[in-house]
Amino acid sequence: LPNHVNIVSLLEPGTLTIKHGEEEVNFIIDGGFVEVSKNHVNALIEGIIDVSSVDVDAETKAIHSILTSVVPKEKKGETDRALAIHRLRISSAQQKN
Repeated sequence: LPNHVNIVSLLEPGTLTIKHGEEEVNFIIDGGFVEVSKNHVNALIEGIIDVSSVDVDAETKAIHSILTSVVPKEKKGETDRALAIHRLRISSAQQKN
């Protein structure tokens, strides 16, 4: 990002692609922060997994476990976020194949 304006921004759960020359590696992140300053990008990532190492069966079981458990109202936001992350991991792994 040559001469990009300096920014600090929140990263939502999603995919992150790191490119180095011709090589590309795709990761799934649970969120974090990104800073662009002086032609450098720094990222502070919460929960990162290489797309190629996603265990779809384990992610499906985690979703089933969440959906079949009783969740207190005050934990609903956390539960919704966890479900979204597990679904994102499954979706990303399936798109890779």
